[in-house]
Amino acid sequence: MFNRFFAFLLTTLFLIGCSKTQSATNLENPMCLESETTFAFRAYDENIKKDVKEVLPTFPWSFEIEIPVDLQSGERYVSLSLTIIDNNGAEEIWILENSVDASGELNRTLFVYDTKKKKWDKLLNIFEELPLSTLSIYKSDSGDLFLTGQYNDLLNVRKSFIAKYSLEQERFFILSDFKDGIPVGMTVFDPVKGTFWIATVNNFLFNVDPINPETIRQFEIPPDLGILTDLKINSENTLYLLSVLEAYPNNKITIFKSDTNEFQQVHYSNYMNLDYFSSLFVDKNRNLWLGDQAWKTPEDIWYQTIRSSVFVSNQVPEWSGYRWDTPSIILESSNGFLWFQSVNGMISLDPSRGEWCWFTTYQSNIVEDSDRNLWMIADNKLYKLPLGEQ
Repeated sequence: MFNRFFAFLLTTLFLIGCSKTQSATNLENPMCLESETTFAFRAYDENIKKDVKEVLPTFPWSFEIEIPVDLQSGERYVSLSLTIIDNNGAEEIWILENSVDASGELNRTLFVYDTKKKKWDKLLNIFEELPLSTLSIYKSDSGDLFLTGQYNDLLNVRKSFIAKYSLEQERFFILSDFKDGIPVGMTVFDPVKGTFWIATVNNFLFNVDPINPETIRQFEIPPDLGILTDLKINSENTLYLLSVLEAYPNNKITIFKSDTNEFQQVHYSNYMNLDYFSSLFVDKNRNLWLGDQAWKTPEDIWYQTIRSSVFVSNQVPEWSGYRWDTPSIILESSNGFLWFQSVNGMISLDPSRGEWCWFTTYQSNIVEDSDRNLWMIADNKLYKLPLGEQ
């Protein structure tokens, strides 16, 4: 997952001041990156140079503190999970490191940053009883912390597990009902209900409640959906599934209603001409976003965006020349901004004004704390963006 957090970008970049006025926020006059491809680009160039110029998060992002681990070490594979945790009123940033050293040994370390005291702690033994695995942390709205992972058993069979965090013992423990494994597949967490949805490669969809494992539900996915590429929660009883088909259009969106066990295709507007997209996002108003290209309202009204040239890149893998990237929305912040991750780096969108800002060439998860501060990682450093009063 190293490449997800540190990306390459276009050859020529320069900083410009975007004249914007954001009421009641600290986002006035942000410094944004602009590419040289604002008018046209050559579609194919086998001799194109993919030089890299890395740019740290620009104003109003600010450097907070160094991270006590070398995230870019060439000798290790590192994956990160950036999470905000409320620990008895003290808000902390958890950075979960999964790394493989030169000898192939897996190391798992949790780094904890106290946002008030501005200092790091390192927790070494909270995963002691868990199988060797790459792990992901999830937090429910009720405050429960869960951890999922996958591993190969003694027969080399791939299995998954769910663990729950004990605040008193400061450790994760595998939930006993899941010690024999749970279905392996694409996983999405519902923080409202505290349950997991898992889509498996053999076309089954599972709903798993880690607190009440006897209530696990199983649904069969229609085989004509194609290859599943994304899974998003829409509401209490509905999911969106994104899949890829061989025929044009090569994207297919399906809505699943778990209360009636129905799969229904979501049809695009006949007046839209979309490129390939690889991810979905449901915002707080239940609008369905297709990457940076379009969105659908709950009333089934479609809007197609005028795409920004900041998503044109010569860093798309296995491609000579420039082409459109397929970015993913990773967060909707409390001020209504959408935050995109692309091969060019991180990009924000103010949907109310239709204004884009490419602010760094690094890639990272972005999280928001209760004081409306945004946090991200770049170049072994923690960066902060205060959104201001609401």
